[in-house]
Amino acid sequence: MTTRLLHSLADTLDLAVVLPPAGLELHMVAIHEAGHAVAAVELNIPVSDVTVTRHNGGVVMLASNPRGTKDVVVSLAGPIAESILLQSYQIALDVLVVGCELDIRDAWQSTAGSRGRRVAHFIRLYEATRRLVTQRWPAVLELAGHLVERRFMPANEVYAVLRAEPTEITWFLEPFERAKG
Repeated sequence: MTTRLLHSLADTLDLAVVLPPAGLELHMVAIHEAGHAVAAVELNIPVSDVTVTRHNGGVVMLASNPRGTKDVVVSLAGPIAESILLQSYQIALDVLVVGCELDIRDAWQSTAGSRGRRVAHFIRLYEATRRLVTQRWPAVLELAGHLVERRFMPANEVYAVLRAEPTEITWFLEPFERAKG
């Protein structure tokens, strides 16, 4: 059911569904989890820690469970961060990455309303989340870079990275330059 929902929402949003680029799994997980974490912080939802692993994905532990619109935004921020990264390197345009099904399903289930209103509301929240992640893109990249290096970051370190001025982390983006070919 989640794969069907992913494709249905991708059609509604006029997006393609793609596999993550081979060899970039850890970077993709890091950017995904950084997207979730940055959105949570922006919405004043306390982050407890963030963990990434190469093959098993990652997790952002929140100190509280967001509801409604905040839950939708935090759920969508990870897949949207992946989409922005792939689009910026012209690896894929306007995509949802396979593996994001649970986040998309959670966002969809947290969107209230009848079918027609629910779709319209979901699209508005998707677009708002894309703007938020785009506006905070340097912070998303910075946190993702730290996650690739460290794999686990407790709350104090997540907040320290997000409060600091972003640095040039060109090493994080080099694999995407090579994949672009």
